[in-house]
Amino acid sequence: MLNIKKIATHSLNFDILKIVALITMVIDHIGYTLLPYNMDLRIIGRTTFPIFAFLLSYHLAKQSIFKKYIPRLFFFAVLSTLVIAPFDLKFNGYFKLNIFWSFLIAVLSLFIFDKISKEKTDKRLKLFITALCFSFFGALSYLCDYKLTGFILILSLYFYFKTNNKIFFATALIDSALINSDDLFVAPQIVVPFVVVTVLTTFYLLHQSKYIQKKQTRFLKPWWIFYFFYPVHFLILYLIKTYYF
Repeated sequence: MLNIKKIATHSLNFDILKIVALITMVIDHIGYTLLPYNMDLRIIGRTTFPIFAFLLSYHLAKQSIFKKYIPRLFFFAVLSTLVIAPFDLKFNGYFKLNIFWSFLIAVLSLFIFDKISKEKTDKRLKLFITALCFSFFGALSYLCDYKLTGFILILSLYFYFKTNNKIFFATALIDSALINSDDLFVAPQIVVPFVVVTVLTTFYLLHQSKYIQKKQTRFLKPWWIFYFFYPVHFLILYLIKTYYF
């Protein structure tokens, strides 16, 4: 008889998830940079952000390694901006802060929340500072990829992994539906598939998270190759667009 739990346990190897996210990200960005009218590529890419948000939130909730992520995310956020922004300005006339900034803002807000929650002080003061913190960083998220909805998804995933509260499970799913729904009434034929793919990806990851093994086979080494992949693949795509499109 098949051991369903054993199969599920091996289905969320973190490095395999990263590879899947990298592949779908490249497919999405090929659509974004080279084939903007091919919506099939963009639909596939809707799996990318939930996977990255899931991995980041899970590691933070289980290990509280904020000081590891903050300088790392900041460095690659700046590097990616220097690489991508000139091309975005050239081809689109504008640029927005990339996904590393989205993650950095969320991690900073959670880092401050973690510090505040451990302080022995008045609960009302802690609640006020927490609300102020999340409001400030939530406002900053409007400058980044996925804006406020991306910020809320990361926080929802973090608090679900931290508390196992089903409210955060539901919040993450609702927010997943909102991430790509801006033009729902303008182009529902495009937006509805976006929403469905994002929600299903988030639901699958959350459902399977209960089977994650603490000790996993890791093969993506060194870690910085994974981070460098983002600006490098964008640079290659934009160079192709510059000289061949």
